[in-house]
Amino acid sequence: MGGEDHPVGAGDPQRATAGVELDRGGRHGRTLSPRQQGLLREQWTAEEVDLRLTAAMRRACDEVRERAARADRPLRDAAFDLALERLLEAARLRGRPLR
Repeated sequence: MGGEDHPVGAGDPQRATAGVELDRGGRHGRTLSPRQQGLLREQWTAEEVDLRLTAAMRRACDEVRERAARADRPLRDAAFDLALERLLEAARLRGRPLR
């Protein structure tokens, strides 16, 4: 996916047609994936945001605790290990493995 200022599919016609280009008042547009388009249509109440955020934070904490216990390592090291694994996997899925 592209960042806020880097449109997805900028040099890739196949990826560029998979989303919708936003007009940002004459500035460079941003292509949104179908999933991102769906998220824009969703509206959550403050309570729903709080529930989803709490659930995500609990899952993340549980994963770190589990990793720390399994590897007999401090929580900080376990969190760092998980973060690196996720970065490596994201790069691999984008066809740009870091290893």
